Amino acid sequence: MSTPGAVAVATIRQRVSAAILAAMTGDGWQQSPIPADQFGTGEGDNLLHKSYAVGCPSTSAFAGRARVVEGSLCETTVLVRWAYNLAALDQLTDYDAALGVEGALIVGAMDATNSANLKVVYVSSIRPVDDQGWMMGEITLRALHLFALN
Repeated sequence: MSTPGAVAVATIRQRVSAAILAAMTGDGWQQSPIPADQFGTGEGDNLLHKSYAVGCPSTSAFAGRARVVEGSLCETTVLVRWAYNLAALDQLTDYDAALGVEGALIVGAMDATNSANLKVVYVSSIRPVDDQGWMMGEITLRALHLFALN
């Protein structure tokens, strides 16, 4: 027996990733084969300009009653980590371009993933630039969904 309307965490990650890829088609963006937890950590050669990884590091149930047949209302944190290599010449112009990309990533993720069973909301962004000129952005989203308990 399955819980009607339930959305699995893997499905959330896949929908967000597919939504970003659809929104960024034609701009040279690609999903990294590296899991989000390892993306941009410097372990191995896992960075490509205009690449991203999506992960879901945590899920929490809302306080209240959860029943096996009804499922549990949950909140899943969704992290979108992305890499953008700033051009050596005129880094400020490229920095501004990267900020625009971040906005497109957020809108893309939210537009295509919201449905009756899944609500994705924007929480925050960080976007440090390292000494090699890589902007390593991280977008935090919150997914509200029903989690199946059977």
